[in-house]
Amino acid sequence: MKSESVAITPVLQAAIDGQSVILRVHGRASFAVAPALKQFGAAMMDQGRYCFVIDMRECVNMDSTFMGILAGLAMRLKREGGRMAMINLSAASDEALMTLGLNKMITCYRDGAAPEGGEETCPGVMKGLDLSRGAPDSTRDVMIEAHAELSGLSEGNAAKFKDVLILLRDEARQTNGRSRGGA
Repeated sequence: MKSESVAITPVLQAAIDGQSVILRVHGRASFAVAPALKQFGAAMMDQGRYCFVIDMRECVNMDSTFMGILAGLAMRLKREGGRMAMINLSAASDEALMTLGLNKMITCYRDGAAPEGGEETCPGVMKGLDLSRGAPDSTRDVMIEAHAELSGLSEGNAAKFKDVLILLRDEARQTNGRSRGGA
C-alpha cells in the first residue's frame, strides 16, 4: 500500500458575538496565519472587543510565530482588562504553551474541558479571514515581532529564540539593502 502525504491548508475563521471574538483554527497554526491573526486581533481590540476565545479542535499544531502573535495579543488584552482563552487544546499544544509561559496569560482548556458556561463558543456564523501572505517582507516582520514577544516572556525563551531572531533580522537587513540598490 502506497502512503501519501496530504497538505492541510490552514484556515482561520472568526465570528463576533457581542463583545467576544471567537476564532477557530483548522490545520496548522503557523506563520501563514499569524499575520491575519495579528491584524484581526488588533482591529477587534481597536473596536473595544477584549474577550477572545480560540477553538483549537481542528488545529494540527502550532509554530513559534503563531504563539508569539498570541503572546502579543494576550499581553495587550491583559493591559486593556480583557482576556484570552484557548479551548480544545491537544496535550502537545497545551504543553507547548506551558513551556513558553503563555499559560500565564491565556486560560487553557484541553480537549474535553470547557470554560464555565459550556463549550458552545460560536452561536453566529464563522467566516474565513483573508490569509493572503502579502509581501514576504511583511511576513518576516511579523515573524520577528512574534519571536521578540516570546523572547520577552522569559530568559529561557530569549536563549531559545536568539538565533532565530538574529537570522530573521539579518535576512531583513539583506533584503532591505538589495531593495535600496545595495549589494
